[in-house]
Amino acid sequence: MVLTFVQCEEDNWTFESGAALPRGEVYSVAHYISVLMPRNAGGWRALFPDIPDCEVEGDSLDATVLRAAGALTECVEHRYSGGPPSPRELNEIKADDHWATVHEVDWSKAVVTMVPLRSGNGAHA
Repeated sequence: MVLTFVQCEEDNWTFESGAALPRGEVYSVAHYISVLMPRNAGGWRALFPDIPDCEVEGDSLDATVLRAAGALTECVEHRYSGGPPSPRELNEIKADDHWATVHEVDWSKAVVTMVPLRSGNGAHA
């Protein structure tokens, strides 16, 4: 799943990072699904089904989502020098009973969001 994330301003395409490309060029951003689960002790835990062992916790849902974006980038940069795995669709992730069981995911309590993968220089991958 790859989505474009651009804003057209006059003669250039401008991105959130401030980088610009000439008009007409396509700039895509990989987004990964994060599954957020409430913790019994309070707070939230964010998991990335397509990036094993990438997990982060936070005191609130908002804080956890923000931390998840940084964790995703860090995990990918440190573990996937040849490029990250392709993100799966949500229906594929929900069908992965093994992953859900291992990570104790209760889909009735889960919050699912898309997290963009950013490269280390601040631009999107």
